[in-house]
Amino acid sequence: MKNKLMKLQFKRASLLMAMTIAAGSGFVSVANAQDDERLQLEEITVTARKRDESIQDAPYTITALTSHDIEVKGINELQDIVSFSPGFFYSENAVGKNSRESRRLIFRGMNPRTDLMHRQAASVFIDGAPTIGPEFGGMESVERIEVLKGPQGAHFGRSTYTGALNIITKDPGEEFSGRIDVTSGQYGLSRRGISLDGPLTDSIGYRLTASSYETDGHYDNAAVAGQRLGDRSTDDFALTLAFNPNDNLSAKLRFHTWKDDDGPDAATALDYRSGYTNCRPGAMVNRLAYDPVNGLSHPTVPLDYICGEVPMPSAAHIGMDTGSPRALAMLNSHLDGTFPLANGLRNTPDMVAPDHFGLEREAQEVSLNVDYNFDNGMNLNVIYAAHENSYGSHNDLDRRATEDLDLSGQGGAIWGSFWANHPADSQDLRMQSMEDSSWEVRLSSSDDQSLRWSVGYSDMEIDNISQIIGSMFGYTLRNDGANGDPIRTGNPIEGGNVPLCNAWGADRCGWYGQQTSNSSNTQWANINTSAVYATLSYDVSDKLSISAEVRRQKDDVYEGSNNYSGGAWDPTEVRNAGGEFTSTMPRVIADFKPNEDTTIYVSYAEGTLPGLFNPSLVGLSDSQLAEIAAQTGGADVQVDEEVAENWELGLKRSFLDGRGFVSAAYYSTDLTNVHIPSVAYYTVDGVQTLTGNVTSQGGNAELSGLEIEGTVLMNENLTLGFTYALNDSELGNKFLSGDAKDLLGDDTLAQGNEFSRYPKTSGSLSLDFNKGVEAGELFARADLIYTGKMYASNAMLAHTGTGQKLNLRVGLDTESYRFELFCTNCFEDEQSKGLQAMWDLSGISGEMGGGATAAGPRVLTVSLPDKRVFGVRASFNF
Repeated sequence: MKNKLMKLQFKRASLLMAMTIAAGSGFVSVANAQDDERLQLEEITVTARKRDESIQDAPYTITALTSHDIEVKGINELQDIVSFSPGFFYSENAVGKNSRESRRLIFRGMNPRTDLMHRQAASVFIDGAPTIGPEFGGMESVERIEVLKGPQGAHFGRSTYTGALNIITKDPGEEFSGRIDVTSGQYGLSRRGISLDGPLTDSIGYRLTASSYETDGHYDNAAVAGQRLGDRSTDDFALTLAFNPNDNLSAKLRFHTWKDDDGPDAATALDYRSGYTNCRPGAMVNRLAYDPVNGLSHPTVPLDYICGEVPMPSAAHIGMDTGSPRALAMLNSHLDGTFPLANGLRNTPDMVAPDHFGLEREAQEVSLNVDYNFDNGMNLNVIYAAHENSYGSHNDLDRRATEDLDLSGQGGAIWGSFWANHPADSQDLRMQSMEDSSWEVRLSSSDDQSLRWSVGYSDMEIDNISQIIGSMFGYTLRNDGANGDPIRTGNPIEGGNVPLCNAWGADRCGWYGQQTSNSSNTQWANINTSAVYATLSYDVSDKLSISAEVRRQKDDVYEGSNNYSGGAWDPTEVRNAGGEFTSTMPRVIADFKPNEDTTIYVSYAEGTLPGLFNPSLVGLSDSQLAEIAAQTGGADVQVDEEVAENWELGLKRSFLDGRGFVSAAYYSTDLTNVHIPSVAYYTVDGVQTLTGNVTSQGGNAELSGLEIEGTVLMNENLTLGFTYALNDSELGNKFLSGDAKDLLGDDTLAQGNEFSRYPKTSGSLSLDFNKGVEAGELFARADLIYTGKMYASNAMLAHTGTGQKLNLRVGLDTESYRFELFCTNCFEDEQSKGLQAMWDLSGISGEMGGGATAAGPRVLTVSLPDKRVFGVRASFNF
């Protein structure tokens, strides 16, 4: 069935491309007949292949956004690129959140299925240098953003398995200039920025930018009076020095640092009490009935869930325990040394542990890019870069207000008898600290010859550590209702027993205990990636060119974990695993230019997602490993590389005498040995023990799709822009899904379904109006952005529904200033940013690890959409 569907899509793609060529030719004839003025689209030059080439001639799928696009389209951070780049999606809802902590770059639906930055499937490159994590900071210094889709390993290397973002920063100007930007809007929206650039000497120029960003958040926290959910702030600073002593040599040194300081994220969770549930998928869970002291019962009940479109939660359902005295007491216990931070364990910056609920980040980067152009046209390019990114967040992990449910009988227990009568309010402190450094040297031939080549060597060192200090709170009544002993004492999941009696009332008591999501509270990785690569391009004729790229890459990967429970580090609890992975990644492209307005290309590429290790499985017996492999379909200490084979057919066409441009690409990708997050048990003395999260292997999937984008100058005042993407996927054999198991009772039922948490279809339609007046240029712009439904899990039960957002902008642009009134999401579209089926760590939805379920109960987390915002923006040039 899948092959038939792919063939049908291929035929449709071929037909569409043929129609585009024919239509383009017709448009040109009409334009010539009408003898219109020679309006033309501005030519965009891209440098993704380390050569200057027109985007129309580039024989690969790429979207380019210039500094002008960034300004007029209102692109303020990387997530805004999604609206104008078909096939690319930027997710902030990992781990059920809606924050700047857990971000994922998703190309063509290939979700990386992990939040560990060193295991990501796509990377951001800044001035040609890779960085770990999908972060960049402010946009004030950006000259151009290039979005490349599909496997890019042959050219870019590690962690470009699904695609890459290539960000080119601005160079200093030859004369002194400055710019001030000011934005103000609803919900406390504020952006302030200044940039200065010019010459220091005849051969040295500088560019300096500083900016700040704030918003109060769009939602009230129903559980904490006066608190907003989703407030964010950033301070950003960058300095660039350019050195150009002669026509042959140029160098660019850049330093960039920024800090994020955010409050609790704009998210919530819906359980069986929400009133939105409408189906019972089939699985059963244990829900322990409420009983003040004795007579605990364990009824097995159906799993209530939401099937179909998930409605927008009401204001009463949007609330978290992120400000109560009890929650603050627990936060302080995280920071008072009960569980020391893992600073010094790795060669990374110190952990950032915020003293409030929400996120804090400290990041900086430095890069040096040197070019030497030989007189014969050859080029030598050397790049060095280093990045540090350390962040932490305090979170209400169950995403709901649960601290006062213990007396109402709505609770349960997630760990069996422990806290059996009462819900457990789950919170955690999540921290990651990353450091990377890389260098690359590349020698390229002159572009002015029919046979072109380049060779190079790259080396990258990555050090990453993540620490999770989690906690679950159990509530109990005192026997005498006031000062007697609590019904239960201690019994934490792991670690110390920290009583917090009277922290939230005289008649209640509870305990702080450590619980982590990975069966160890600290994980680390040290990775060295080195590669040699070469490119060869040959013009067979004036119309036909063929290029071949190949990269031979070696990954030395060492990963470890530590089951830490307070006090001194215990070396016996440290588990390490490591080894070497090698891969060869080729790409071959043939491009045909039947005329100067048309480029047709076909390409084949292979990519690999680097292998990894499950250190938590180190030391298990062969029988225990076999037990885990049987449950997960292939989890072991070592997980081999995931492999993608990608075919692509593309068309780029200029028409209307250069007034129009369209790009269309069809792709088909086979994924093998897919990495799959899993949870499993192994037996110790007849007792099942939870592994925590491990990565399995052996699954396969197929991807196919169509991506289209274009621009047309309708006349001297009006420009039309459009994008469309169809990114289909199908999970294949051996693909086991924990979501399907928990919700449907069978982990194989996801086979034949789609990857979750990305839109299968998306697109945009833009109208840009400009008219010259005496003072300058009047402008008005409308962007209609469509996002298809996104499923919460591979079980394909709950989804977001579709979204249609309208952004409007109007203003005046002159040589000395630019003034704009804007409205974003003008009609208040309520499509959530994403959903996720997660374990309900409150215990409200049932017990984990027993009864009819083999893993755990699920709750549906909702990343809330941004509301409508009216605002004003002004910039001043001097």
